[in-house]
Amino acid sequence: MTFVRSLLTVIMAALGAGLMAQSKPPAHGQAPAPMAPKPCLRSVPKPIFGGNLPGVTSHAFAKPAKALPDAREATETAVLASGDSVTVSHWGCRFFILTFDVASKARLTTPMTFPAQGYLEAAKVIRQLDALKVKTGFDLGKAAKVLEEAAKNPKVALIAPVPLGGKASVAVKAVGPTADKTMGHVQFELMRGPL
Repeated sequence: MTFVRSLLTVIMAALGAGLMAQSKPPAHGQAPAPMAPKPCLRSVPKPIFGGNLPGVTSHAFAKPAKALPDAREATETAVLASGDSVTVSHWGCRFFILTFDVASKARLTTPMTFPAQGYLEAAKVIRQLDALKVKTGFDLGKAAKVLEEAAKNPKVALIAPVPLGGKASVAVKAVGPTADKTMGHVQFELMRGPL
């Protein structure tokens, strides 16, 4: 019995010392050890309107002001010869996502009362981007065709992703006037993942 008590005492002392060591605050003036960041599987964003694409009158690509060099977010803007203004948000970590917001004054006169009309408008813009040879990493011709087919479904809804095959999809997010009501816009998203 004495042996068992001695063994229990040693075990309890060891457990107590282990717990004390774990709960011990860092020494005065020392910062706690940093936790390793989770790896981001998405590649660092690159401009999709790179080079001097015919049909693009101006272009800018910027990462957030406080972004690290390998940040996975960026915003790209372009003005097309058609008068369309394109804003592309590059983002995602486990997913590769490009969110497009395409606006123009001409689009304001196109009434968008049904989601199917938004799908057709997004398909039209995607075909326009495909003709410009914009490098998105997605099959734009297929994306436009899939949206045109989906628009025939009477139950089509905004925001619902439409599969493009594999892990890729396209979703129409919004259509109609911009917030300031000076232009009409269509917003859609190309996504691949999880990576």
